[in-house]
Amino acid sequence: VIATFDKPWALSLIDNDAVLITTKDGTLWLIDNSGFKKPVGNVPKVFFGGQGGLGDVIIHPKFRENHLIYISYVSSENLGLTKFAKIIRAKLHISESPTLSDIIEIWRQTPATTGNGHFSHKMVFGPAGSNYERDIFITSGDRQKMNPAQNWDTNLGKIIRITEDGEVPKDNPFMNKGLLAKSFWTLGHRNALG
Repeated sequence: VIATFDKPWALSLIDNDAVLITTKDGTLWLIDNSGFKKPVGNVPKVFFGGQGGLGDVIIHPKFRENHLIYISYVSSENLGLTKFAKIIRAKLHISESPTLSDIIEIWRQTPATTGNGHFSHKMVFGPAGSNYERDIFITSGDRQKMNPAQNWDTNLGKIIRITEDGEVPKDNPFMNKGLLAKSFWTLGHRNALG
């Protein structure tokens, strides 16, 4: 054991000497291999409660060159009445006071709904060497509403595939099912957390 956390949710290894860890209350930590922890600055405000809060963190496959990371978290545009998962891409500056810059939103759950469960919002890049290695796969939970998982006009209850910049790949399987469905890889899921 090199460090302890309150409500840790996800981790991503940067290299043999450093790791990023999210805690659900909204803190992103940079930890070195001796256990020294530093909070990363400029992390967006998260809505913390139930299964929601700061979620996943992954690094870009070319992190050594571009320093890009991806973070998922729960957000709201009406003071928490309804909530949705959101994914941002940011540049991580590793220093005495690590911070994020160049933050852009690349994906969000649609529609925002009530409740504090089944956000999912796990992320992974496609396998190295595959046709998908620069694509991000995202789990989007059904928000405990069940039926939206089967609907084409909501991205709840789906696995999403987008590019590293948030664009929709032209060879996704449901290109003729509507604008939102173009980003779907699979549908009919409940709360995929891995």
